[in-house]
Amino acid sequence: MAKKKISNFNTKILSLAIAIFIWGFVAIFVNPEITRKYNHIPVIIQNSETLKDKDLQVLTNMKDININITIQGKRTSIAKIDKSEIAAYVDANSLKSGNKTYQIKYSLPYEDLRVTSQNDGVKINVDKIVEKRVLVKLNKIGNNSNLHSIWLDNYALNIKGISKYVKSVDSIVIDFNVAGIKESKKFQIGYKFVAQNGNVLNIKPADLGLPETLSVNVSIR
Repeated sequence: MAKKKISNFNTKILSLAIAIFIWGFVAIFVNPEITRKYNHIPVIIQNSETLKDKDLQVLTNMKDININITIQGKRTSIAKIDKSEIAAYVDANSLKSGNKTYQIKYSLPYEDLRVTSQNDGVKINVDKIVEKRVLVKLNKIGNNSNLHSIWLDNYALNIKGISKYVKSVDSIVIDFNVAGIKESKKFQIGYKFVAQNGNVLNIKPADLGLPETLSVNVSIR
């Protein structure tokens, strides 16, 4: 009986050793291909520095764009992948003005890996950077009997930004209240961008390459 138990024990040990050997052989020498899914991979613009040379600006917030992909490759390579090593990108050199769909390319950490999932590309809105000269108008508010003169340092300025903004601006208007001013002085005053129909546009000075305030000169008698 004791010999039979020893024999069974030895058989189990041998079977386990064979199983480990086979698993090791398959894992190390055969190394089959497998697939794995990775979620929420951000899509970036590669070579974005070239956009400035082409007077283009991406309007789409790329931080809001991510995709899910499936990667196929050797099991040992898949096992070593860190999600941060996966890059999904659109080459800036392919971007053109307008809201268009672009093919997504991938950078993977090992040569045997490939992306097997299909995607429809990513829609990116791009606008042209343009420039034009617009009039600066002073809208005097209130009364001041001691006012001698009032004038601007600049009656026209160059604005530069995306064509969507630049084309919509007809003029720059400074609302300036002269009431209560008692001495000659140069004031720094905020202003607004106005469309041809008179509507005030929701555009920030920085969007058009301008400072937050403009100079208004006042001379008091």
